[in-house]
Amino acid sequence: MEKKLLGDVAQIYMGLTFRRYIDKNAPNVEVIVYSSLKAYKGILNLQEETLSKDFNKKYYAKKGDILMKTIAPNDAVCVTVEEGSVIGDKIAIIRLMEDIDPMFLTYVLNSPYVKRQLHRLNDGRLKNVSLNDIKRLKIKIPEKQEQLKYVDILQLIDEKIKTSEEILKASKDLRDGLINDLLEVE
Repeated sequence: MEKKLLGDVAQIYMGLTFRRYIDKNAPNVEVIVYSSLKAYKGILNLQEETLSKDFNKKYYAKKGDILMKTIAPNDAVCVTVEEGSVIGDKIAIIRLMEDIDPMFLTYVLNSPYVKRQLHRLNDGRLKNVSLNDIKRLKIKIPEKQEQLKYVDILQLIDEKIKTSEEILKASKDLRDGLINDLLEVE
């Protein structure tokens, strides 16, 4: 298993400070903002903005991009269907240059192993993470087939967690409903 710096296997840059490009006469564009990113859940609640098109095309999301918050919590998500949305500020855009599975790297970036590295790299101040800190992350990279096996297993675990959360919510709703029915009987 090879250990590499993230900056050696990916292009990494900051998302667009899109407020500079707001133009009331421009068409609506979906923007991925900092609060849209949720580890293990994906990209939620895109923001609609009217933006001029006078910015570099590198800020448009591409399938396989990994987006990582630069403010704690440093959640990372992989772009799967949000292709073409504009990536906003406070988000590091990670575009792989080597044959690494983006879902595998997303799981690695959300791991306690990487969180500890980030904590050490920025002297214990986990509030803001610089692009330089992200580029200096040391990542263990197994062979592609092994990466895909890990992703399959981790996705199964995520599905189980999601199902358990849904069952828990349904159970709480049932409990609350029964209590309400009991108390409303006169």
